[in-house]
Amino acid sequence: VYSIITMFSYIGVAASSPLLGTIYDLTGGYTTAWILITCVGVAVCACLIGANRLSARISFEDNEEVEIREAV
Repeated sequence: VYSIITMFSYIGVAASSPLLGTIYDLTGGYTTAWILITCVGVAVCACLIGANRLSARISFEDNEEVEIREAV
């Protein structure tokens, strides 16, 4: 999992400079670029929170099954 996350991080770092430079060239300022960066950051945070909650729910369901099996 760590290697996949690292790969996407490096892709993001490599793609961000040319993308932000293109946005600057098209708009003449960094405002649009900052708005884009903020939106992507909020989306990433939402995904991380959702993944954390989902993993906690799955972990709880797995532990519940183990407890039920041990009781029987």
